[in-house]
Amino acid sequence: MIRSNLQTFEVPPTLEGVRELRRKVSMGLGCTGLSEARQGQILVAVSELATNLVQHSRPMPDWIRVRLSRERGKWGLEIIDNGAPLQNWRERLSTADIDGECNLARDHGRGLALVAAMFPDALYEPRPSARDFNRWRLSLGESSVSVALIDDDVAQLRVMTAYLSDAYQVMPFSQPVVAMEQLRRAPPDLVLADIHMPGMDGLELRRRLADDPATELVPFIFMTETRDEMVREQADLLGIDDFLLKPIRRRQLIAAIQRTLYRSRSVRARLGHRIDAAITEALKPKLPQELGCWQAAVRSVAAEAGGGDFISFTSSADHACVVLVDVMGHGVAAKFFAHAHAGYVGGLLHSRPNAWDPAQLCRAISQRVFEDKLNQYSLLTCVVVHLAPSGWVEIACAGHPAPLLLDADGAHQLDIGGVLPGLQSESVYDTLSLKLQAGERLLLFTDGLFEGAVSGPGRKVLEQDLLAAACDGLGAPLAAQADALMATFFAVAGETPRDDATVIILAPLDPS
Repeated sequence: MIRSNLQTFEVPPTLEGVRELRRKVSMGLGCTGLSEARQGQILVAVSELATNLVQHSRPMPDWIRVRLSRERGKWGLEIIDNGAPLQNWRERLSTADIDGECNLARDHGRGLALVAAMFPDALYEPRPSARDFNRWRLSLGESSVSVALIDDDVAQLRVMTAYLSDAYQVMPFSQPVVAMEQLRRAPPDLVLADIHMPGMDGLELRRRLADDPATELVPFIFMTETRDEMVREQADLLGIDDFLLKPIRRRQLIAAIQRTLYRSRSVRARLGHRIDAAITEALKPKLPQELGCWQAAVRSVAAEAGGGDFISFTSSADHACVVLVDVMGHGVAAKFFAHAHAGYVGGLLHSRPNAWDPAQLCRAISQRVFEDKLNQYSLLTCVVVHLAPSGWVEIACAGHPAPLLLDADGAHQLDIGGVLPGLQSESVYDTLSLKLQAGERLLLFTDGLFEGAVSGPGRKVLEQDLLAAACDGLGAPLAAQADALMATFFAVAGETPRDDATVIILAPLDPS
């Protein structure tokens, strides 16, 4: 069985190294043809597993290495280190920790559980001896990047096809006229073409492809033996992406394709960020100050484009229903997933004006994610709260941290949890009912709130400070209490936190 190791990245075992590794892997994934959603999941897994090594491996590894490979048409990724082996990895990789029944100061075991949810066949191989290495193995899926090769030299065409067939779906053509007709019907992701060819040379081929709406945006690379500067100038005027002189080595060819695909993706991403700003504003968590017989305060911060927290709600004179959702992922594609989920959840609430059952709403959301093939590529958690008269509240969680009950004795995490939405068909969720007494409040949050610190000890300190701020503000107005919580968060996480964080504080209105 032949495996092609196409790219290897190595960084020092520091958090800055993890950020650099994420950047390098992101660039490397640009040549795989995997969907943006899948690439986002891969980056989450790399970040979680590498950060776990930095924060918990003792003794520390000397380096962290990621290897991207392709075997039998499928992409694979290895994360390799020479530090201490991970103990009890099968138990830590269990998805049991993602049902919301976990401590606020949870370590990256929950991150490992998310990796298991995204990569069910993830495998860890501890080093068998001091001379060997530990390695994670992840199966990424099949490539969908198609590369059109156009060259009248059949021997050269075969060589180039052999160079690329391990990494791409290659479409070889020895006749440019035939290639032109085929590419119009099925545009590739990239075109590589010789310049000097009979019938239609590469320059004319490029002109025609650029004039056709179906192929005008397809990246284009010229290959040629000529060193004529006039020809090079003509090629540059046609808006090509690269110009390679023959003979071309395999490494040189793959690097050029990777560069071109990455550049093309970056341009699309910049255009997408303009759209992203409008979507971010639309998703910004908001709640009115009064919901039925209850009062509310919400505060949030967005870490970066992609993914995000959002709130959907509906209310009547006496009742209200609030859904807090945390959509995980990175990039513009993840933002669109969040927007799609927000549209569905909002529609679900407003189509059931008198249906307040939190468990049934969690089940409907989970079933939607399970059945929708597009939404299956994103991960989300949610908590649903039904606010009723006289301080009564009903709560259900789907993979989301359970809310906190704030009273004179402190902060108490409620005993309610449920599986991550979309993991299975017809998931069943429980509903917890309780009555808030005078002076008590309910605190809903996304996990980014308690994970704003970088290190494990830092997260414990942040948790203690947040719980103290929540309890100290129990007698203050809800808005002041929410502001105090976010000020505590920013003091540790800084102005650019690693993850979105949202806080909702709820309390019954004074009947008087």
